[in-house]
Amino acid sequence: MKAAVGDALSGAVTGARRIAGGDINEAYEIALADGRRLFAKTNRRSPRGMFAAEARGLAWLAEPRALRVPEVVAASSEDTGPQFLVLELVTTGAPAPDFDQRLGRGLAALHRAGAPGFGLDHDNFVEQVAAAFASLSASSSEKIARPNPPQTFPHITLKNKKSLEQVQFCLAVPAPPVADPARYTAYLLNSILGGGMSSRLFQSIREDRGLAYSIYSELNPFRDTGTLAVYAGCAASNVEQVLQLTLAECTRIKHEPVTDEELDRAKNQIKGNMVLGLETSGSRMSSLARQQMYWGRFFSLDEITAEIDRVTPADIQSLANTLLHPDLLALTLLGNLGPLKLTRANLTC
Repeated sequence: MKAAVGDALSGAVTGARRIAGGDINEAYEIALADGRRLFAKTNRRSPRGMFAAEARGLAWLAEPRALRVPEVVAASSEDTGPQFLVLELVTTGAPAPDFDQRLGRGLAALHRAGAPGFGLDHDNFVEQVAAAFASLSASSSEKIARPNPPQTFPHITLKNKKSLEQVQFCLAVPAPPVADPARYTAYLLNSILGGGMSSRLFQSIREDRGLAYSIYSELNPFRDTGTLAVYAGCAASNVEQVLQLTLAECTRIKHEPVTDEELDRAKNQIKGNMVLGLETSGSRMSSLARQQMYWGRFFSLDEITAEIDRVTPADIQSLANTLLHPDLLALTLLGNLGPLKLTRANLTC
C-alpha cells in the first residue's frame, strides 16, 4: 500500500500514523520524503471505484467555493491495485466564534449552486444496483392474486413463569389489512385508545392509577390481515384490574363517540409523526417501496393528510364496534400468575 500511495504522489512515504476519521476505513497521517504531511485512507474490502467516486464527489462540493473542502491529492485507480484516497491534512483546532454562522451561510450557498442536470454525470451506485438486478424480469402491472385472509381462532393463554417480576399482558383482535379503505380510521382508533401518552389507556391505567409502567396499543397491518393489540407490563396483583380497565375503555369507545377535540389531537399526532418519519432518505425510500408493493402507486403527503382529515367520530365508533367484539378477543398473559384463572366470560366489552 505504501508503494502504491508513494507512486501516486511521486514521492516515497517515510511514515504513517493511524488516526481517527476514516469511519469504515483505515485512516492515517502520512509523511513523505519531501516533507509533505497528508491524510490517507484505505479499505481492503471496498468495492472497485469507491474512493475514485468519493474523489469526484469532493471535487463537486468544492466547485462552488461555498465551503472549505479538503483538496484531493490522489485517488486509486478504479481498475487495479490497492484502493485508497489521499487528501490534504486538516488539523483540528478550536472553532472560531462565528463558526456556526459561517457554516450556515456556506451550506446555504452550496444548496444554491446550480448544475446542468439532476444527479451525477457518471454512473455510481444506481448503475451497480441495475447490474445486480439485471437478471430479473420486469413485473407486470397486474395485481398478484392473494388467497383469502387466514382464519383466526381467538384464545386465552395463561403461561406461568415464576422468574418474571412482571406479568406481560397482551389483548388483541384482528384488524384491517394494510390496503383496507378503513386503514386511516384504524390508525386513529389505535392512537386514541393507546397510541401515546395522551391516549385513554395510558391516562386511565398509568397516570390515574399507576397500575402499569408500560401500557400502549399498536396496529400491525399486513397484506392480507392485521392486528390491533394492547400491551401492558404490570405486577401480578394488578392484572385483573388492568384487564377490566382495558375492557372498560374498549366498551366506552364503542358506545360513546369520541369528542372532536380528541379526534383532532389524534389526527395531528399521526400527521406529525408521518412528516417526521419522512425526514431521512432511508425512511422516505421505505415508504415509497411499501406504497409500490401494496398499491402500485405513490401517495402525496397532501393526499394522505386529506384522507386522515376525512375520518369522523362516527367512523371511529363504527370500526370500534366491528373490531372490539368479545368473540374476537385473544388474551395472553406471561408471568408469575399464581392461581389466576380467566375465561371468556371475563372478556366482555
